Amino acid sequence: MAEEAEDGAATRAVVRSTNYVTWRRQGGWDPMVVVRAQDSTFWDDRGTAYLDFSSQLMATNLGHGNPAVVEAIVRQARTLPYAGPRVRPPRRARR
Repeated sequence: MAEEAEDGAATRAVVRSTNYVTWRRQGGWDPMVVVRAQDSTFWDDRGTAYLDFSSQLMATNLGHGNPAVVEAIVRQARTLPYAGPRVRPPRRARR
C-alpha cells in the first residue's frame, strides 16, 4: 500500500500539471488515482473502496475482472493483439 500511495502522489502531481478536465474548477483539484478493481468495486491509491455505479461510464457493464472477459482478452492478445484498419482478420470480415 505504501508503494501505491507513493505512486499515487506522483501520478496526481503529473495529472494536475498536464491535464485539463471538464465539469470542474481547475484549481485545487485532487485527481483520483485508481489502482485496482474487482466486480463492481474499485480502489484508489489511498485504499478507499468505491462502488462503481457508472461501470466506468458504461464500459464495464459485466464488472471489473470478469473471468470470461479477461480470458477473451488474453486469448485475443495471444492470437492477434492489434489489427489496423487496412487489414481484415477473419472475425472482422464476417461482420
